[in-house]
Amino acid sequence: MKTLPSSFTSKGFTHELVRREADVALFKRYQSNPDKAHYEVIIVQSHNGRSIGEAFIEPAEFYPSTSAWGRLGWTYTAGMAGSQEAAMKEAEARFSSVLEERSKPKHPLQVRDEMKAKLERTHNALMAKISQSTTPSLQS
Repeated sequence: MKTLPSSFTSKGFTHELVRREADVALFKRYQSNPDKAHYEVIIVQSHNGRSIGEAFIEPAEFYPSTSAWGRLGWTYTAGMAGSQEAAMKEAEARFSSVLEERSKPKHPLQVRDEMKAKLERTHNALMAKISQSTTPSLQS
């Protein structure tokens, strides 16, 4: 699986990984001046491979979508927190609380549902990959 890089540029912002544990990550994000950064805490997303048209996209991790912000990602700015240092402290506190919450044991029915969904995604990805491959026809 392709992992989320520790440093990358997207939508005009440089993202630098500050800390990651399991699927919880804290990134420093800035445009041109690292001293004017803000911080983002995310729950790293992943997929088991996807087919788009005839192309197969290998399994990979990715940043949460903007529509998932507030559930899977949070932003902390100096403007919101009062200072750059306060923004970092708030982001670190969120990182710790998200990590703690995600470390709690899950209810058996939740585990079952997650495993069922993962199995279905894997099955669909494999079926798409199989349908893309060409198989020689059998001749009589």
